[in-house]
Amino acid sequence: MSGRRKPGPAGATKHGHVKDGTLCLQPSQLPGVVGQRVQELWSNLEHEADGLAHAVLETPISHRLAMLNRDVLDWTEVHMPEIAGDLHLSGALNPAEPEWVRIARREAGEKREPGFDKNNPRILQYLATFPELKKDKSGFKGLSAADVDETPWCACFVNWCLLKAGLRAGPSPTAKSWLSYGEKLEEPRLGAITILHHTPGKSTSGTTSSGNHVAFYLSGGESRITLLGGNQSHSVCEKTFKGWDILGYRWPETKTRK
Repeated sequence: MSGRRKPGPAGATKHGHVKDGTLCLQPSQLPGVVGQRVQELWSNLEHEADGLAHAVLETPISHRLAMLNRDVLDWTEVHMPEIAGDLHLSGALNPAEPEWVRIARREAGEKREPGFDKNNPRILQYLATFPELKKDKSGFKGLSAADVDETPWCACFVNWCLLKAGLRAGPSPTAKSWLSYGEKLEEPRLGAITILHHTPGKSTSGTTSSGNHVAFYLSGGESRITLLGGNQSHSVCEKTFKGWDILGYRWPETKTRK
């Protein structure tokens, strides 16, 4: 079993690139991005200092830097949506997202390795958040459910993200058990733990064998809902579910785990 992590999302755009799920801007090469604007504003400040030394003496440098910071923030507020849209990262840059959703996004692309002899070590970490899976050896040729990424892991992924965010662990590795976790929501909100069901069949392949699934709510309504979760087409990704029954929405307890 390899211990190497798979890289996160990657791609190149006119504004920069994404490496291991991290947005990397290239101000020295690409016009119109934050880094270049900072350089321009700072150059202007230096020019003013050279030409108007007496004015600078009358205006404390801390005030000048405050003005620079304000200009940068104003410019960033206007242009960051353009950059985010170009990189398809508008959600990843959304400060309103709960911490556990941001954690989940950084895991995008983690995928099951077919066969019991090959397993993604990251998914095994998700499974390890429920130690009881070590005792389950049914259907895995003598291997425990904690040691193979063929084990249904949607609930384990949700659990791993919540624990990373410092929140209480969930009830069990079965999706439906999460209906007892945290606070019940009458309406969904961004990041809500969403439990849903569909009669098992071809359309549920790659997501659930029991018909039940759990993931984080992003958008949509009863008939068409988009979730961010694990074991969605055998991977961590955003996925839209059509015609599934929503069993419930839950919100984690706000106090941190002991």
